[in-house]
Amino acid sequence: MFYKLKLKDWLYLAAFVILMYIWMQYDQEFLVEPYQRMIAFCVLGLLLMFLFFVLVHPMKPILLSNSMTIILIPFSIVLSIVLHMFVFKNGFQSRSVVAWFMTTGMIYLSGFLYKIFLKKE
Repeated sequence: MFYKLKLKDWLYLAAFVILMYIWMQYDQEFLVEPYQRMIAFCVLGLLLMFLFFVLVHPMKPILLSNSMTIILIPFSIVLSIVLHMFVFKNGFQSRSVVAWFMTTGMIYLSGFLYKIFLKKE
């Protein structure tokens, strides 16, 4: 079963994905170590996903988490493969796989936190 998103929800999602992409392009200028970048990615991603849940107000947050995973994980896989293999031509990075799992974790953790804090089903 897929959670039905309205047009404004899709626009929120697109804005948050663009914000995360912009963040990932510029964070290396002031966060030198890779572990710093991963922690910042997790914190910002978790905040943005939780904000997405707050803006959407889902009645079933776990259903929305499932739908978000179905939408975002294939998107992030394709984006990272295209960027690493064809645009930057620096080869596939194993850190991308870690980022995919972290993205999935952030989505489900955001849904779970939303469910706990706002007492939804």
